[in-house]
Formats: sequence, C-alpha cells, structure tokens
Amino acid sequence: MKLKNTIEQILGELVRFERYEKGLTNHNYYAETKNQAYIVRVPRADNEQVVSRSHETAALRAIQNLDFDVPAIYYDEKSGIKITEFIPDCQEYEPCTAQDKIEQVGRLLRKFHQADLHCPYAFEPYERYLQYKAHVKKPIYDLTCYEARMREIASQNQHQVLCHNDLVSGNLLFSKDRLYLIDYEYAAMNDPLFDVISFLSENQIFDEELRQRFYLAYFNAAPDILLLNQLKEWEIFEDVLWCTWAMMMAESRHEQVYLDIAKDKYQALRALVADKS
Repeated sequence: MKLKNTIEQILGELVRFERYEKGLTNHNYYAETKNQAYIVRVPRADNEQVVSRSHETAALRAIQNLDFDVPAIYYDEKSGIKITEFIPDCQEYEPCTAQDKIEQVGRLLRKFHQADLHCPYAFEPYERYLQYKAHVKKPIYDLTCYEARMREIASQNQHQVLCHNDLVSGNLLFSKDRLYLIDYEYAAMNDPLFDVISFLSENQIFDEELRQRFYLAYFNAAPDILLLNQLKEWEIFEDVLWCTWAMMMAESRHEQVYLDIAKDKYQALRALVADKS
C-alpha cells in the first residue's frame, strides 16, 4: 500500500496496480490511471551490490535525445524507481516470432555503438568479476583457473563506447512498429564486442547459422578468424562473469532461478573451453 501511495503521488489516482512478473534484478509493477498505463520498476533490497545507480543515470542522460529506450515518465537515482510508458502487445526477444528478429537486434546494436555515446563510467569487466566474487561465500563452481585468462582478455579492452552490457531477452522489446532496447542498469563504457557476445550468450544462440546472420547485420560483413577468436575469448570471459554473478545472487536471494543460471553458464563455459582446446 505504501508503494502504491508513492506511485499515486507521481502519476495521480490509479485504477489498477499489480505485480508485473518480468525481470530478475528488480520488482516490476503494472500501473494504470484513467488515461495511461505504465511499468514501474522498484529495485530489490540487495541491488546495490549488483548495479550502480550513478552509472545508470549517466547512461540515461547519454541516450536521452535518441530513440532507443521506452519513454520514461519518472526516474529517481536515489530510490532507483523508474516509470516508463507501457507499450502494449510487446514481445521479448525469445518469444518474438519475427523471422528477421536477429537481424533487427544486430542493426539496432550497431546503431547504438556507432552513436558515439559517452558517459564518465567504465564497466571494467575484470574488476566487476572480482566484485561479484567477493560476495560469494560458498562457490558452487571453482572458476579461479580462468582468472589469468580473464585478465588477459580484459587488458585488450582498448576501443570503448557506451555499451548496454546486459542484452538478455527481456531487455529487447519488439512492438508492432519497432524494437526497443531497455534497462540501462549495467550500461557503461566497454568494448563493443562485449555487447555482441552478451546478446548471443545470454540468449543461448549457439547455432552457427544464426550467429552468422547476426554478425552480418552487426558488422556488415562476415568476421575474419582474428575477430572470431576475440569474440570467443569474450564469450569465455562472460560465462565466468555471469556464472559468478548468479552464484552471488543465489546466496543473496535463495532462489532457484539463479542456481539454474549459474549451471547454464558453467556448462556453456566448459563446452566452449573444450571446443577451443
């Protein structure tokens, strides 16, 4: 009731307010007034160990004049509450049935990276791994053997642009007219190849034909051997990173979904390392 009262102070009297079962990091709600519908994002209590609101604020400021995100009605950095317009009949990437959906994502991501956007914060992938690792008291999987390789991969992170860094299915919304890129909680300066692999690995796109279609849409050409090797190295890095994140979240929230994510990432990592050896 307290949350509803807070939202009514922002939007006016609500005729409907209920949980919207989307997203892992936050609680989301569907809010409706007499004239408009909205999605309300409310961070969970342990969010500070996961994301930085100052980073999100800077990213939102960088993209504010561009047409990537769903229009925001309200955002408060201190509380993390964000209210956006509700877009009806949207589909996330995974259930979307559009035949060219992977090309749409490739073109959108290329446009995002080529917009030459900047913010004062870097994603710093290896430091972020160490941050997540520090919160894991009883690791399910021992990933320390990959750390030297991760440091080497991260050290080659030279060319940096504003990256989204969290291209899961739920952050890619297809309406009847267009594709939206939402949720900038992890956005910061990073190697754009991190985003390329983020999309492929987070959506478990392992089929080579689909990957080639995505590469053609993003790079406007088929990647050469050197580039493919760089992408595979980032994929190894991200499997370790997000496996560690999932172990951290499992300890904090005691929810099965994070154990499942950790297992998926670890299995993908082992398969990828075996394939490269």
